[in-house]
Amino acid sequence: MVDINRKQIRSALQAWHQTSRLGELPLAGLLCVDRRREALGYDASAIGRALALRQLLRALLAELRPNEAEPDPADPRWRPFLILSQQYLEGRSPNWVANHLFLAKRTYHKAQAAALDRLATLLQDREQAARQTPSADSAATAAPLFMAPPRLNRPFIGRENLLAEIRQRLLAGTSPRLALVGLPGVGKTTLLRELAHDEALRSAFPDGIFWAGLGQTPALPALLGSWARALGCAERSIAAAQSLAARAALVQARLGTRRALLLIDDAWTGEAAVAFQLGGPHCAALLTTRLRSVAHDFAGSEVLTLPAFAAAEGAAYLQATLGQAALTQADLARLNQQAGGLPLALSLMVRYLLHHERDLARALLRLDAAENRLALSQPQSPLLQEGTRSLGMAIALSVAVLSPAGRQLLDALALLPPRPASLARAAALALAGAEDPLTELLDAGLAEPLGAERLTVHQTIADYCRSLPTSADVVANVVTYFASFAEDHAADDRQLALELENITAALQLAGRHNRP
Repeated sequence: MVDINRKQIRSALQAWHQTSRLGELPLAGLLCVDRRREALGYDASAIGRALALRQLLRALLAELRPNEAEPDPADPRWRPFLILSQQYLEGRSPNWVANHLFLAKRTYHKAQAAALDRLATLLQDREQAARQTPSADSAATAAPLFMAPPRLNRPFIGRENLLAEIRQRLLAGTSPRLALVGLPGVGKTTLLRELAHDEALRSAFPDGIFWAGLGQTPALPALLGSWARALGCAERSIAAAQSLAARAALVQARLGTRRALLLIDDAWTGEAAVAFQLGGPHCAALLTTRLRSVAHDFAGSEVLTLPAFAAAEGAAYLQATLGQAALTQADLARLNQQAGGLPLALSLMVRYLLHHERDLARALLRLDAAENRLALSQPQSPLLQEGTRSLGMAIALSVAVLSPAGRQLLDALALLPPRPASLARAAALALAGAEDPLTELLDAGLAEPLGAERLTVHQTIADYCRSLPTSADVVANVVTYFASFAEDHAADDRQLALELENITAALQLAGRHNRP
């Protein structure tokens, strides 16, 4: 511990105008000086410590003033302030100051020693107060930062293996960075929330669980500002860091060597994602997104895909959440098929059925209509992006940002049988007329690859597109392509078998739309 005495105070005042030297003195290492440095937003260098010590000593010198009036050299009460400020801050000689204060040389030296002692006492009081008041960091040690939303009040089912894999990856490497990609409504945010509450991860990252919900139009400086604030940065420092780069640098400096888990939810652009590539060697980060390109921007090849529920997982989820609702196995299978295994769709359907438990037969009948399923909604936590969410709204966000060509191709694919049916990649390219629209759909997760040569569209994506008007040109394009395909491959039983469902759907379209 630094001994705060007359000698140390004199050394600091003598180095007043030598910033580097001042920052290396013992007094620059005091806790009260470090707190002042953090409050002012200075870094932990010698210069940062010197600036903080200088500012603190100036404040303590001001406490030596007997009042707010103009200094009076003839008033003995002003001697401590004038002796120290004039000799050390203004650079006056001891003889000049002694003459200015009408003091004999011997008397001046005694008065100077008394002034230094008073300043040392004031600094001792500041240091004692700092040690009795816990810092933001020590408070964080006692109660680790936790910024994530609460767990959902429904069972976490069907993701146990993936949860274990992500946990293992986050715990395994040096500064691991992962991304999780998947369809709208497939449960990315739910999985992220579950990971935030995972006891093993919270133990491994004792310095905090940080959360940032981005969405399509994120206020990136504000989000980084909230992280900086949670890390103990002073408001003055945050306000001074106006640019995105400055805010990110502020957070990065504060994270340093802390052991923290950074969770970034619902990124839509690479720029937003990389703004949160933060943390030192002991941090880990996990980002969720619908867009595979954004996932790769953030995590390189460390990208995991979150699939929809398999039939057994969907059935288990329904059984666990519906409670005593009197549904048959056939009812459960039908609900899971209608939801396409999407957890969001299943949770919305469960909520609807529980609200209509007295007339389940009528409620099940209403759920047979895709437009009714898409309109189901539930309130969201205020810590997430949307206040109320429906499956239709979730899908609409992805569809709304498509290019016109991408939207036309999605409408065309939605006219065909959805998953588990599929179509050839060559067929999708022919319907698109170019590579870019198909690449756009695959990146957004609105179309899913099945190997290298085939792809599919999820049931709920198809339901959403079919609930909206489809242009006659899109219908004509689908009918014409598959009619020509059937004619060109009339002697190729294998190719006809692969595309039979699509050819049949195209023929039915032709009949409904009076196409030849």
